[in-house]
Amino acid sequence: MYRPGQTFLLLSLQLSLCLGDRLGPTYPPPLDLSSEDSLVPSAWQEVTSVLNSYLDKTIEDPAVATALTGLENVTFSIGAFSLHDPAVSEDLQYHYSSPFTTKSTNGTKKVDANTIYRVASITKLFTVYAALLSLTEEQWYTPLNECVPELAAYLESQPEGALMATPWDEVTPWSLANQISGIARTPVVGDLLASPNLTEPVSTLLNIGLPLNPGFLAALNDSDFTGATALTSALYAKLAAPQPPTYLPWTTPMYTNNGFAMLGVAITNLLGGNLSYNGLIQSTISDPLGLDFTGSVPPTTEADIARSAIANPTYFFTPDGPISFSGGILSTISDLSLLGISILNSTLLSPAQTRQWLHPTSHTASVRHSVGAPWEIFRWTSPLTGKVVDLYTKSGNSGDATSHFILIPDYGFGFSYLSLAPAEVTQRPTVINVILDLIVDSLLPALEAQAAAEAQANFVGTYTTSADSPVNATIKVGWNESTAAGAAPALSLLEYTYNNTDLLSLFLPKDTKPRLLPTILAEECGPTGKVAFEWSANPNVPAGLFQSIYKNNLDWLGTAGVTWSGVSVSSFVFDVDAERKATAVTAEIFEGLQLQRVQE
Repeated sequence: MYRPGQTFLLLSLQLSLCLGDRLGPTYPPPLDLSSEDSLVPSAWQEVTSVLNSYLDKTIEDPAVATALTGLENVTFSIGAFSLHDPAVSEDLQYHYSSPFTTKSTNGTKKVDANTIYRVASITKLFTVYAALLSLTEEQWYTPLNECVPELAAYLESQPEGALMATPWDEVTPWSLANQISGIARTPVVGDLLASPNLTEPVSTLLNIGLPLNPGFLAALNDSDFTGATALTSALYAKLAAPQPPTYLPWTTPMYTNNGFAMLGVAITNLLGGNLSYNGLIQSTISDPLGLDFTGSVPPTTEADIARSAIANPTYFFTPDGPISFSGGILSTISDLSLLGISILNSTLLSPAQTRQWLHPTSHTASVRHSVGAPWEIFRWTSPLTGKVVDLYTKSGNSGDATSHFILIPDYGFGFSYLSLAPAEVTQRPTVINVILDLIVDSLLPALEAQAAAEAQANFVGTYTTSADSPVNATIKVGWNESTAAGAAPALSLLEYTYNNTDLLSLFLPKDTKPRLLPTILAEECGPTGKVAFEWSANPNVPAGLFQSIYKNNLDWLGTAGVTWSGVSVSSFVFDVDAERKATAVTAEIFEGLQLQRVQE
């Protein structure tokens, strides 16, 4: 017989899908991602072998073959990069030239890391990056009606409280960058009425007398509008002003190409009004990073055109304009690798700015997808441990181009994917997502395993005071020996003594062996060569929604919760050498007393 409490009990006992852990890496990021001793190259080989077997028609798994249907008609390049291992950019690449490209009369016949592609909406990442380097905090939060006169004029013409009039006095550059401004998705040049050729369904809609938005029609008639290439920032703003909102600002995130065109209008006005998008990208990103070919102006020299991936010349050679802020960048795999490393390394931004940028601003309706500026954040869950790893990505799909840029900050790693195919190859976006899943599901376990292997070699051991020290102290680090219920593998604190007193038993229940998780990594400490850790003794056991805060997410509440003389009793700082091998450690409550690593 059914009892009401049964459902509650069953739900409470369901296995937790995600590890209740601190957000961030379990280990310091791995340094070796390319040598024969690393676990990563073999994982990459698994990916490329699947691609090769499909493309040469030797694949044996029918499900994979079906999922990759159409890939043979897509030209694409994949390139990985690492903050810590420069060889990755050279070694972990894959390029395929479809028959369309090998027979093309335009551009290259064989793609590589220096092939120039259109990157579609990866452009939005360049736009935000350049704006972070150019705008002040005050400018980011300036209402658009204060920096775009056309929007101010529109607002003044509207009756107070008009429900479907976009509140441009509440829309800011920051809300636009975070895809949460609520403004219309489609750029004005994408409106059916703006088409230079009034074909179906436009002619039918006009013939049946479907009403027209008076404000939009007036702006269209007064503008001498002839297409995207004729747009100026002022004209674009005039056309966009009367578009009704989808939501009010800061209600819910919604993808909007129009939002990034309007962000471009705002940036242009805030920085002086005569700025070209290409000029902004060159001065803030391409020139400082020494990028080979990245910008919004298509190639003009014979050599650059000859190394370009071109399916539709009209699309490829679209000139710079307001829409360029949304999807106008051209780049290469090599340049995107340098871009990714610059973000991970805080080459152009300060480390504090980078850390702030690499966080979500809002969430979608899916627990697996969050949104940033302009990040599309995919939350990958390890099938082995339940650990959540956030992937900071930006995708693009426009014209004949589909692209993806992926950063994985936990591992100091990332990769990009650029592709093109004629419009009739409709599988292009779908098959690319299959490849991305294949890459992520192969590489992330390998990256975690490599990080674990390096952490064991670099930190596991016994650390103690010298024989002539007036204090007798010992810290012993192991791996995967934590007593925390349900805990995933990690470094473990096995011994923590001071003057022959067991500090673990003072601060934690008897016989508890906590995990050690990194908090401040060596590359964030400048030249000091130190890595900070905090212990975690909290469980990860199945529980209901509200019970779970204590049963598998207590680290969020309780990290560094016990202090002595103003410092955490659970904080440890390791000295590391150039290869990140620990040489000594001090507990923060030891006030600078160093324990040297014992050679074993």
